[in-house]
Amino acid sequence: MTFRVSLVVLLLLFAFSAKGETANFIVEMVETHLKEGRYLMDARIEYRLSKRALEALENGVPITLDLRVELIELGDSWIWPEYMLDTHIRHTIRYHSLAESYQLFEHSTQQTTNFVTQAALLTALGEISGFELIEAEALQPNKTYQVRINTALDIESLPLPLRPMAYLQPDWRLSSGWSQWPLEQ
Repeated sequence: MTFRVSLVVLLLLFAFSAKGETANFIVEMVETHLKEGRYLMDARIEYRLSKRALEALENGVPITLDLRVELIELGDSWIWPEYMLDTHIRHTIRYHSLAESYQLFEHSTQQTTNFVTQAALLTALGEISGFELIEAEALQPNKTYQVRINTALDIESLPLPLRPMAYLQPDWRLSSGWSQWPLEQ
């Protein structure tokens, strides 16, 4: 075996042999409802960070999470569905050791909320209430629509020296995977 092949095999073994914890993101519930001519979404997501991500957070590394929300029309197209909505909601969480508090920053609203405990922060992050999906008049009554959501830790937003390790170790690749729910009309 050549040196390059040996090095690649060794790196792959290291990446897949690292012990992953029971950490991931779980979409527990998504509900949609009509209010004042708009479809709104409520959701509950359980965020379970890995030990490595928690250790980085406790040491001052900001962690960015990306929630993607899609509303698609399930129609005649068997290749590509028609997207009625495709948006990202980004949050960054930080720990401030001097204040002994956690911060949740929402990028779209530029709003920062402080929390005393990590559990309170992760619970608040996972509670989505009244997220506006679409105006009711934009939907056709005889069509079927589906809400899809996915949330993941954004490795690209980590500090540059941490990214190679995050790409190689599975306990940094935290994601909910896609969850699909019908839009109740």
